[in-house]
Amino acid sequence: MVMIFAFTGVPWWGHLIVFGASALTAYFLYKIRLYTKLDREGILIDMQPSLFYGKQRMILWRDIESLTVRKLSGFMETSNYGKHAGKNKTVYHLGGNSAIEVTMRDGGQIVIGTRRGNELIEMMQKKERP
Repeated sequence: MVMIFAFTGVPWWGHLIVFGASALTAYFLYKIRLYTKLDREGILIDMQPSLFYGKQRMILWRDIESLTVRKLSGFMETSNYGKHAGKNKTVYHLGGNSAIEVTMRDGGQIVIGTRRGNELIEMMQKKERP
């Protein structure tokens, strides 16, 4: 191990900083979670850790124009992970090939990626939203 430090010319603490930063990045990537809850009030979106993604977001049913569950298609829709906000569109995606597409009354659009698209379709068919 001492030989590695001798050949690279980087001091031991430089390697320690790089290793620590890599380990911290890997830890945060492991801890990223997206929770979506549909209840009587609306749709709750909680992306963890909130240090990076901010507070929970509640979308009330009265603010929603339409709600559909669709398959994601193409590389651009399935490869971008995290929270992305554009002019009239916000995307929350961490994996899966389905998405809840919410069209708001004010014209905005929210896309929430999910791995449980079939369960959402069944739930929406069984129950009418409040």
